[in-house]
Amino acid sequence: MPLVGGGGSPNVSGGANPAGTGSSINYIGNHAYANSGAVTVAQSDTIQLNFTTGSQYIVAKFRFNTESTDDDIRFQVNFDSQTVQGYTIGSSNNHSFHSALDILIPPYTHVTTTGYNESSSSGRTTYASVSGRVY
Repeated sequence: MPLVGGGGSPNVSGGANPAGTGSSINYIGNHAYANSGAVTVAQSDTIQLNFTTGSQYIVAKFRFNTESTDDDIRFQVNFDSQTVQGYTIGSSNNHSFHSALDILIPPYTHVTTTGYNESSSSGRTTYASVSGRVY
């Protein structure tokens, strides 16, 4: 069972908000997940998810979406302030399901996801999620 923060008791309840949204990661048994909920992004990198993993690695899938039909929205996955993967949802393909980004998250890694409106300074509603198996 994964240990939250790399030590202490296992977190069997799933975290501070196991059924809801927020920027932190939740653990349930050998699984981990986070859902940002609605986050408005404009033309500045806006954090959606922000957490640090414990002593184990996670084989994870990141997913991004936006409600915008007018703008191109860029999403990035960052490990310890370094971009490791990026994805842009163009205005021509919004409101559809998008491929997941499969990424292995190493132990003790500070993970952030960000959104950025590449097309305009208008704020657009975005969503980020991650789910994976903890080893």
